[in-house]
Amino acid sequence: MKLFFGFLIPAAMAFTPSPSFTRRGYSQLAMSADEFSVAIVGDLHIDPRTMEDYYTGREHWTKIIDEDKGKHGNVALVSLGDLGESKSVRPDETSELFAGTTECHEVAAEYLNSFGVPYEVVGGNHGKLNE
Repeated sequence: MKLFFGFLIPAAMAFTPSPSFTRRGYSQLAMSADEFSVAIVGDLHIDPRTMEDYYTGREHWTKIIDEDKGKHGNVALVSLGDLGESKSVRPDETSELFAGTTECHEVAAEYLNSFGVPYEVVGGNHGKLNE
């Protein structure tokens, strides 16, 4: 198993996903006890005004993800909280914080889906649904 959080950590733990661990057309993971990878990203603070930065960062991850998909196919992504920017992303239009809005969750879901693997989100204080 590899857990990657900017670096790779070998470990020998089994991963058993819940039956609901699927996302938009991706099949359930077929994990073996010794071969799987989990990419861990944290505090995305997504801001739709600067998505090119997020996609640039994603490209660093997808090289590792694609390599492991080719080796064993058992790859998933976990986002550790704080999905959205904790200020207005349209200050000329509204003072509403972006974090926790429906739009924030939609942008985050689109971004996380773009990694091409099943994902889960562990909520943080900048991801709670405000609406």
